[in-house]
Amino acid sequence: MVLKIPRVLSGRRPRYRGVGTLRRSGVLGLNRTRFTGHIGRRTLRAGRYRAIITASDASGNRSTPRSTRFRVARG
Repeated sequence: MVLKIPRVLSGRRPRYRGVGTLRRSGVLGLNRTRFTGHIGRRTLRAGRYRAIITASDASGNRSTPRSTRFRVARG
């Protein structure tokens, strides 16, 4: 499972800048990944982000990318 994380740069017509990628192994069915706000040793800045999730199997077949939005808050 690959999670690509871009940051939202503007509001009305959002533009995105890639921040990092997380690679995790998964199993058939529902998978949950705990996200701490860090990619490697780097802490994400406060702001809006999007996660694009793609799963692949041993044969190299990939799923349709799914995305979700989240916010990193400090305060």
